[in-house]
Parts: sequence; C-alpha cells; structure tokens
Amino acid sequence: MFILFSSVAVLAVTFLAVGMLISAPSHNGPATDHFDGKKFINPGNVAAKGFGDVMQWMINRKQGPWTEDLDENYGTKPDEKVHEGVKITFVNHSTFLIQA
Repeated sequence: MFILFSSVAVLAVTFLAVGMLISAPSHNGPATDHFDGKKFINPGNVAAKGFGDVMQWMINRKQGPWTEDLDENYGTKPDEKVHEGVKITFVNHSTFLIQA
C-alpha cells in the first residue's frame, strides 16, 4: 500500500513539475482595466473558476433535451477533389475544410 501511495505521489509531483516547466512565461506590463501589471483580472472582478468548479458544474448541471433541426440549410457539398489552387470551406465555429 505504501509503495502504491508513493508511486502516485511521485507521479503527481512529476506531472505538476513538468506542467510548470512547459507553461507559458509570465507576463509583466503596464496596468490596464483587466491587468494589474502581473495578473489578469476578469471583467467585473469576477473570480476565475478552477478545475473543481468545472467538475461540480458538469456533475450538477441540468441538461436540456437535445433538439435536432432537420430543416436547416447546410449549404452546398464541398468538391470531392480540387484540381487547381486551394479551396477553403467553413464547417462550423472555428473549423474549416482546406483542400489543396
């Protein structure tokens, strides 16, 4: 049992240490309405949520019914092949189909 606990502790510390090493560098700059010079601040001074808060939300949220809109016009189907140049088709949100 001690070996298992020790192994988990070593893995956790290693994971955190690697995460800190590969994290983006800190930012220092002039103070603004959303930045105090060292730390970014959410509008309205709303505290940032952590991993535990997100997990609580996922467990306790009340999901509504999934509705499917079958009457939506989705546009034309992209070409099977692009023989010349590049064609970019917007799929949704931040997704694009790039054909070359």
